[in-house]
Amino acid sequence: MNKVPPSERLSKELKEVVAGQVGEKEDLLDRIIETSVRMVLQRVLEQEVEDYLGRGYYERSTESRAGYRNGYEAKRVKSAEGEIPLEVPQVRDSGETYRSEVVKELSRLSPQLKHLAVEMYARGLSTRDIEETFRDPETGRGLLSKDAVSELTEELWAEYEQFCRRDLSGYDVV
Repeated sequence: MNKVPPSERLSKELKEVVAGQVGEKEDLLDRIIETSVRMVLQRVLEQEVEDYLGRGYYERSTESRAGYRNGYEAKRVKSAEGEIPLEVPQVRDSGETYRSEVVKELSRLSPQLKHLAVEMYARGLSTRDIEETFRDPETGRGLLSKDAVSELTEELWAEYEQFCRRDLSGYDVV
């Protein structure tokens, strides 16, 4: 029995959402955007494995790289819009450990999320206030930990100190 890749399941889900088959309490636009982003990211992850192995889903080839698809691992990507759940393809028997470059890039904080946290800090919120602001009310999980906020504010402080030490000798300052 062939299994359906997550991107195809998300494509079907998106068609259902667009057809209006969502709950009454759900916001249609939010659901379309969330499902679309998940579907695109999922397709990118699946394409990355296809490129790595040199063959598509359920294809066999003697010329391709050794290794086999071995299910999926659940991951969450943090963005300014919230956590995005993904299913990261796993590869076994490839001779070398497969690590997704896309997941590596996505595991960093998004620039928008960093910008929001820095703006909040610059406007006087404490690190704990910022941490609490980025907590999901339904699950209680936070997008930014207190430590992550502290790291961002330290970066901001370093930029400020560098700004204060800049050379102004080239300017006619009164």
